[in-house]
Amino acid sequence: MKTTNLNKEQLDQLVFNLKEYEIDQCRLKVINLTKSLKEHPNQKITTIRLKSILERLNYLLTS
Repeated sequence: MKTTNLNKEQLDQLVFNLKEYEIDQCRLKVINLTKSLKEHPNQKITTIRLKSILERLNYLLTS
């Protein structure tokens, strides 16, 4: 295992940044999937993917 020269504050900031990035990516996916569902409302797989992304987004926002 490698050790790093990062202190706790730097590691906390890195984790925060990664979480924010994942939240942004989830939001973009939600926008794209919502557009797709508006154009093609009977897409089951898109609905399932959207539900999954929304659950992940909810977890990220509440943790």
